[in-house]
Amino acid sequence: MSFLLPWKYTEEKATLKRTATFLRGYMKDHLKDRFEAISRDQEKDKTNDILSYIVKGNVFSDELTIEDLLDDFFVFLIAGMETTAITMTCFIWEILKKPTITQDLKNEIKSVLNGKDELDFDDLNGLVYMEQWPRVCIGKHFAIMEMKVLLTKLLHNLQIADARPEEKHLEKETDLTVKPKNGVFITVA
Repeated sequence: MSFLLPWKYTEEKATLKRTATFLRGYMKDHLKDRFEAISRDQEKDKTNDILSYIVKGNVFSDELTIEDLLDDFFVFLIAGMETTAITMTCFIWEILKKPTITQDLKNEIKSVLNGKDELDFDDLNGLVYMEQWPRVCIGKHFAIMEMKVLLTKLLHNLQIADARPEEKHLEKETDLTVKPKNGVFITVA
């Protein structure tokens, strides 16, 4: 795997390569274990996650190698993380500038949880107001579920506040993705 970063990022490039090598090895071990388990008894395996779908979809294919499946798994696992984190960052910045929206979100969360402390999978569909916001991509539905879980945990269990209330505009920069130039700073209690 090669990384086409400019020469001035030598240290970052080395760190990225070490991290990617570690992740690929770790994921390869899990992929092999899951592949073997599903190959032994596909009917018995009731696991319902992305890895299982990748393996089950290719379990009888002679054309795809473990490396091909690993690439698919790696894309699903890694590709959406940065964009999801950026979306969460921008979303939190926006709601902290609009306290009535934050309160409406908290009310929706309270209503959906109905006295519970943890979300069930079926609860995600009840977070309609939360879903009314910036994400369209191939992993949209997975990312929205992921963000709903994170936002519910954040807004239900913690008090967050804008650490820089004087900032009225979120300055953006473009790298591989569009993101807040100076980050978003919050306080958590």
